[in-house]
Amino acid sequence: RSELHVIRIGSLGALGAGGTYAFLNASAAAQPSATLTAGTASLSVTAGAQNFSNIAPGQTRTGLFTLTNVGDVPLNLTISSITGPSAANGLTATIGNSTCGGTQYTSGSFGAGTLAVGASTTVCLTVSMGASPPNSAQWASTTVSVLIAGAQA
Repeated sequence: RSELHVIRIGSLGALGAGGTYAFLNASAAAQPSATLTAGTASLSVTAGAQNFSNIAPGQTRTGLFTLTNVGDVPLNLTISSITGPSAANGLTATIGNSTCGGTQYTSGSFGAGTLAVGASTTVCLTVSMGASPPNSAQWASTTVSVLIAGAQA
């Protein structure tokens, strides 16, 4: 709020003989010219048909996922983490952008680039079991979790 305060202009004559007096007073409240609000970063994940069960030594399974920017700011997408696969269960997991046969990544940028507001991109999760997994991998199950971060571009 901004106000213009009293301004006093005047002239006094000597010994009270005649003179000029002026008194100006004005004020105004400043109205906001813009309202600032924080943007929202939000990513939606939709899974296509998946079949990661009964994976055998030497096999690979893939599944497609669609990532959609449902926020109101563009997002730079990166892989923060992939958990679940380990030497103990003989599994590895990677993420690729749009095709399962392309370059695969385990961290950082995976080729999705900047995802505009309302835009979608398809990513591929590839889970493989080595040709000679440990015996402990038999009849074992694990959860593969992929954390994809979207930071404001």
